[in-house]
Amino acid sequence: MLWLVFSYSLLSQLRSSTRVGVWRRLQRLGAGVLKNGLYVLPDREDCKEAFQWLAQEVQQAKGGAIVMSVDRFESTSDSELITLFHNVCKEKYEQLDQPIAALEKSLHARSQRKNLLLIRKKLMKLEQEYESVTRLDFFDSPYGVHVASRLHHLKQSLSQENPAIKTGPAILAAYRDQ
Repeated sequence: MLWLVFSYSLLSQLRSSTRVGVWRRLQRLGAGVLKNGLYVLPDREDCKEAFQWLAQEVQQAKGGAIVMSVDRFESTSDSELITLFHNVCKEKYEQLDQPIAALEKSLHARSQRKNLLLIRKKLMKLEQEYESVTRLDFFDSPYGVHVASRLHHLKQSLSQENPAIKTGPAILAAYRDQ
């Protein structure tokens, strides 16, 4: 399997905001971290472009950056790297799982049934967050399947609560070609 590796260094005199900005960007890209500060992504065109842009930003900040394509690591197997990515995704999926559970409870509480519209809005937000995590789930983490199932079940429960109220694109589809 081919991997992209990103390594960078910034001058110690730079403001910490530059360092934090690069670190946050690497987090948003879903990069795995190896020993010695090497960041890894699967060798895909979108990942390569993201690393190249980040390298330019580091160089503009008077730092050094390099993007490499490698086919293997001596001390780390492909399966270990994939496990690393699964663990990163697991944390993000677990962060989604908690509000999903809370939303399920509020749906089943009789006092909250009046707030179906609010519950639907929260569900849409959770679905958007799920989509952003799946974009970084390069190796189809098993934890994603669990969260997708809970979201689907929650959406079905909502449609059974009040079938007259549909969410999202279904509303637009009802009015097309009339």
